[in-house]
Amino acid sequence: MQPPPPVLVEVADATAQALGSRAPHDVTAHWDASKGKRVDIVRYEGHPVGDARTFATIGLSQRALRDPELRMELVAGVRASVSGFDRVVATVAFNIMDIGQAFPDQVHTDAVGMYYPGCTTPHALLAIPGMWGDAFTVLHTSAGPVAWLQPIPITVPELDYASAHGFGALDKAYRGRPFDPSDLYRESVV
Repeated sequence: MQPPPPVLVEVADATAQALGSRAPHDVTAHWDASKGKRVDIVRYEGHPVGDARTFATIGLSQRALRDPELRMELVAGVRASVSGFDRVVATVAFNIMDIGQAFPDQVHTDAVGMYYPGCTTPHALLAIPGMWGDAFTVLHTSAGPVAWLQPIPITVPELDYASAHGFGALDKAYRGRPFDPSDLYRESVV
């Protein structure tokens, strides 16, 4: 068995450091339907707060995107009572691999709802990670910079509002009301 590429070790170490310098509670390999793409997802319990879980990709940054200088990983937070959220993170990662790009305000339609049919937040909106303070900034690795994006579950009315008024307006709406991005069953802020 070959050791992982150094950049993956750097990403895993940076993720652990951002979450308190400890080993993850779980690492799960996810394959797409064709078994041609793989991404590993690490799970940390109790982050960013005691009743939450953090999931992060390890390996998405190894996939070529349209911009060869751009390397990306995902980090997501969800309530600890929600099981299986790693599937959502993997789905978003595979979508990114398929389209070859990722950026803030990119929406992944039904990435949440396909696994949680009764949730009020069926879509995932990519954003600069904020639940962990500034713990997930750009990482400068031996292979180049790696940035993190956070898939945030959003409601249908929030997506409609952003489509009509722009994602900046949706961000202002989030800042103007209590908003828990880790709650898949929350009320819409608009």
